[in-house]
Amino acid sequence: MTQTDAAPTECPHGLDPTTCSLCWAHARIQAKEEGRPPPEWTQTTALGTKAKPKAAVRGKGASRGKPMHPMLRWNPEHEEETVELHAKIAAEHGAVWWGKPTVGKERRAAAWRFKTLDDQLRRGTPTWAFLYRQGDAPEVARVWRARVLEVSEDGVGVDTALMPSYYSVEQCNLFVKLADITELPPGWALGHLGLFDSGEPLGSAGLLGRATLMWVYETPATVPS
Repeated sequence: MTQTDAAPTECPHGLDPTTCSLCWAHARIQAKEEGRPPPEWTQTTALGTKAKPKAAVRGKGASRGKPMHPMLRWNPEHEEETVELHAKIAAEHGAVWWGKPTVGKERRAAAWRFKTLDDQLRRGTPTWAFLYRQGDAPEVARVWRARVLEVSEDGVGVDTALMPSYYSVEQCNLFVKLADITELPPGWALGHLGLFDSGEPLGSAGLLGRATLMWVYETPATVPS
């Protein structure tokens, strides 16, 4: 490794300080606390010097490197006019918060999901939420697409004035701030979306499942202009 300002020079772990990841992590934390630029971790090999590898690109196969979008699957038995109520607020105020209800003991979305969405939004990458109505055959199921403006975990920063009154922040574990809610043709999701994690097409079996949240990508022919 190449040493830079604030790089470790001694290792309490009995290792070479230029190769101990714990020492470098501590040095970066200390530099941040003191308001100094953190040291860059580079590795010197027989072929020269190379930077520390960047985080792996998420996605697989056809989805690799493509934007990730949340599909929020809502149950009309809870509220028949779920989309209409949210769309009304968005039309009146320019945006609406949509909360994904906590269901049973389901796991929360992983932290890297939020980071990925945040990174996409910061870069200006069009990021969409697909609002999928459960209970119908996938070939005719209704789905809406909305532009994602912001994401929040556990309701931090959520303005409840921009939420319908039939549910509360405490009932949800993921929130997306939406605008431009538009209905797509019936059955659209079946032929135009794929599963982000696997890169596989979004088949009927997946759409018939009970999951309230899925992570998808759009096929190249359907990316909106």
